[in-house]
Amino acid sequence: MERSDPPYLVRSGLEIGLVASASTTGALLAMGHRLGSASLPLRSIGAVFGLSQLGGSWAEAAASFLVGLCVHVALVLIGGVLFQYLRFYLKGRSLVSGVAVGVVSFALTWSIAMITGRGPGAVLPLGDRIVLAIVLGGSLLIGMRFAFPPDEASSV
Repeated sequence: MERSDPPYLVRSGLEIGLVASASTTGALLAMGHRLGSASLPLRSIGAVFGLSQLGGSWAEAAASFLVGLCVHVALVLIGGVLFQYLRFYLKGRSLVSGVAVGVVSFALTWSIAMITGRGPGAVLPLGDRIVLAIVLGGSLLIGMRFAFPPDEASSV
């Protein structure tokens, strides 16, 4: 399969997205822990879909957390595929592609917070959201090394 085939770009983008989702989930949990509840950023993602951010009961808080985790991982996987397509169409400019996905992520959290008053943009300080966008872009670049066989990774 050629490296420019859409199935290859999607598969490698999903692999890159898995690495990025692990690192950004860890970053969100650390930011939430610093704010008093490790699950707060992920519960805020679940709150965008009408679930309780604070959680009146354990079941509501757990549901909000799980929905937020699934949505976060799905969006980062989509970001990984977007990164691969940008990298392909920008002729291998990985840094530009990583920065573009990070900026889109930051703009998405900002716009959702402005429209709904919920989400990580509403609960995380500006500095944490900037760090999260940097972690996303950087982990996409690092995830590239895991998505390609060792002989191809050196040429990427």
